[in-house]
Amino acid sequence: MLNRLLPLLAVAYAAVALTDLLSTTTRPAAEVAVGVVGTLVLSATMVLAPRVPLAALLTAGATITIESAVHADVAISPAATLVSIFAVGRLADRRRALAGLAAAIASVLGYYAFSPPGSPAELVSTLAAYGAFWAVAYAWARRDEEAERARRADRALLLAELRTQMARDLHDIVGHTLNVVVVHAGAARLSLDAAPDTSRALLRQIESVGTDALGDLDDALGMLGEPAAELRPTTVRLADLPALVRRFAGSGVDVTLTLATPGETPAQGHGRTGREAYRIVQEALTNALKHAAPCTAAVTVHPDGPDLVVTVQDDGPGPRPDHAPGRGISGIRERAARLGGTAEVGPGPDGRGFRVRARLPINPAGGPA
Repeated sequence: MLNRLLPLLAVAYAAVALTDLLSTTTRPAAEVAVGVVGTLVLSATMVLAPRVPLAALLTAGATITIESAVHADVAISPAATLVSIFAVGRLADRRRALAGLAAAIASVLGYYAFSPPGSPAELVSTLAAYGAFWAVAYAWARRDEEAERARRADRALLLAELRTQMARDLHDIVGHTLNVVVVHAGAARLSLDAAPDTSRALLRQIESVGTDALGDLDDALGMLGEPAAELRPTTVRLADLPALVRRFAGSGVDVTLTLATPGETPAQGHGRTGREAYRIVQEALTNALKHAAPCTAAVTVHPDGPDLVVTVQDDGPGPRPDHAPGRGISGIRERAARLGGTAEVGPGPDGRGFRVRARLPINPAGGPA
């Protein structure tokens, strides 16, 4: 809109200034000629000010000073500079904006230095108008800069959070899959001669687990190439838990699943709660496979008021006293905390086995994305 308005404003200024110049019969022709050229130059600076604000302001300031020096100015000549003053305050960087303010003040002083003696109030009012135009534009520009910095900071924070979450997802996918594959491959090797049917079943399980993992990896790696605004965590949900449990068949961890999800809620679909609950179960079962097999593990997921409670309890030997929690355990706590929930990780209630218990809000702050 501004680009359409400025040419009209420039034409209006030129019409008024040229009428003033050409209607006066007492001015020498040379002064009129300088005034006509100056008017055209000032009109051009009004149009070009948004593109080259400082250059337009310097040109306009020099023009009105020259007009005044040869007595070729018109009463509204200083007003033509206001567009350039506003543009330099609004569009130029801080250094150029301050330079533009100094140039504007110098042009006013130069203009009145060559003008016939007049009231000091006229000089003061012109300086005040120039300063007000510049100050409003400058404050507007700085406010926009602050808003843009805030947007960039928010965007960077969101991007960092998404990439961290995707890194956790990749850790869960790869760690879980490799552990299941290694255990199944070892069992298949040991039973190859004595129980070939069992070996074949285990190999089919390895193939299935590997195929699923490749699909998950394709999704995750594909999203790394998307624009930041389209990045999103890998999509899993509570309804995928039975398939996850089936992957552990024959691995040394006998898993039972009790899944009682709330009615149509984000947790049951593709919401954040369902996704994080799935990943917590996945990591807990993978830890059981790594550290407790052979064992049994009970997975229970049920609503409790506004929360979804996820419990994974195995009957293995439990953590060794010298065992330091790894990335997976810290990831479980971080996933729960990110939703505003909690996670308890440690020995089972009777001191035997290992238990993960997470309480996750069904409708976390920020919605079900």
